[in-house]
Amino acid sequence: MAAREQNIYFHNLTNETLKRIRHVLDHGEWWQSDNDHNGDVSWDGARWSNVPPETIAPGAHVAWGSQSNGFMTGTQGWARYSIRDRHEVTINWDVPFVGHSSSNAWIGPRKQAGEFAVPPEFGTSHPMRGVLYDNGPFFNWADNNGPWDVFELFALDSTGQPLTLAEATARRTYDAVWRRGDAAEIQHYGLPFARHEKTNDALWKEGWRLHRLNTYVEREERRYDAVWRRGEGGEMQHYHLTPQQYQAKYDEVWKKGWRIHLLNTYVQHDKRYYDAVWRPLETSEIQLYGLDYRDYLAKYDELWKQGWRLHLLNTYVEGGHRRYDAVWRPGDVKETTLYGLDYKMFQAKYDELWKKNMRLYLFNSYVLGGEPHYDAVWRPGDGGEMQFYGLDYDSFQARYDELWPQGWRLELLNTYEVPR
Repeated sequence: MAAREQNIYFHNLTNETLKRIRHVLDHGEWWQSDNDHNGDVSWDGARWSNVPPETIAPGAHVAWGSQSNGFMTGTQGWARYSIRDRHEVTINWDVPFVGHSSSNAWIGPRKQAGEFAVPPEFGTSHPMRGVLYDNGPFFNWADNNGPWDVFELFALDSTGQPLTLAEATARRTYDAVWRRGDAAEIQHYGLPFARHEKTNDALWKEGWRLHRLNTYVEREERRYDAVWRRGEGGEMQHYHLTPQQYQAKYDEVWKKGWRIHLLNTYVQHDKRYYDAVWRPLETSEIQLYGLDYRDYLAKYDELWKQGWRLHLLNTYVEGGHRRYDAVWRPGDVKETTLYGLDYKMFQAKYDELWKKNMRLYLFNSYVLGGEPHYDAVWRPGDGGEMQFYGLDYDSFQARYDELWPQGWRLELLNTYEVPR
């Protein structure tokens, strides 16, 4: 039994695989066996390693330790890991023979030549520490001569708040459709409501109008993806309305000649809310909300025969049941609608309808059983169309930047979270 010992328990609460850069013992030796300290190495399910492991998988809980190996000596060391080759996390411990034992962890950017500092994306905590056991007559020579220390590494959201492992392992995903065009566009993604509202107000004064708007709830906070295009027409926006408030506002502005342009439905704290954008227009509309699939489909078939066509369609889960909100306008255009398709089925149907000169008019993406599913509406058309699905944000933005100079403009955009 060594005079001084240290156990490190490390829990990777991120979706990143950590890669060991270097591990050093300034004093002492690594524990080479899980029997060297009475077999107490499965604390809280941690996987023991004789030295800091080469990699630490997402969600993994690992442990390692060191001990003194000379007369009246302590143990001291550190281990450093890279995170996505952009950050480094270092765990340091020092257990002297005499004096105060300490351990800590810190995170910093992994600087390459010419690289700027990386914004903080990760944090650490040191939630627990304790004593393994007393070491006979030497115990009183140090305040904690056989310590164990628990460290956690977690991801941070855009406001600097820690994410749970479940939150960190959910990947925000984008599905997008581009069409030929030369319109100017401004785009912002993942904005909290206050920033979205401020941005929209500033762009309005400069002659920009909302072209696409997605609302979603991420870690109990509303977020907005928005695309603006040049325009001078009137626009009325109302956010976070209950169904009753939304219907009252709809009825009020209807009489003044405003019609629904964009509509988002989302559930926050188990309650349904609406964000709506109206524009001046003289047309009839029929609107129905909160329908289950069977009732929605029956109403669609009924209205189709009467000369009504879908203008807007939202789908969401409320109270454990899938619901549909729909707005129809008068029309006689051909329309093909399909619902609940997995990606393979959706892509096959897209390819089939493409050859028949049908183009996407509306589509909703959502996750069912851990996999993306699609509701889609096609209408006749022969223009070019570029579509990409299941992109993370960086890939989506790279694709946007690639297609922009080639004359493609964003026509449809969905966002959702899928398990990693």
